[in-house]
Amino acid sequence: MEQNKRKCKIVQDLLANYVENLTDEVTNEYIQEHIKTCDECRKALQNVNTEIQVEDLHQDREIKYLKRVRKETQRTIMIVSLVIIIIASCIVWYVYTHAEMQVNDYRFLRASYVSENEEETKDGKFMVQ
Repeated sequence: MEQNKRKCKIVQDLLANYVENLTDEVTNEYIQEHIKTCDECRKALQNVNTEIQVEDLHQDREIKYLKRVRKETQRTIMIVSLVIIIIASCIVWYVYTHAEMQVNDYRFLRASYVSENEEETKDGKFMVQ
């Protein structure tokens, strides 16, 4: 009797891995043969299958939720970026069209030449000595 309980305990410990196909062929055969004769382990296998299916369902829901959050976040970032680009473009356009360069001092436009016979010019006219 104790030998049978030990076998049941071993099989029940391996059931989760068995369901997920993580056990090798020899172990699979051992588990399958034991399940054929043991009602308790057969019920445990059904429970493990049910638990794994429920867990997969919860994971699928979480994944869908996270994908939706990611998509919404990306959409928000794109909208904010677009608004920033539009505002920056409007500011640049306004500055470009409304900014007039006012020159109050035209001294920088005067030319001065020095030659051997002439002094520097004053108001664009040559001064001869």
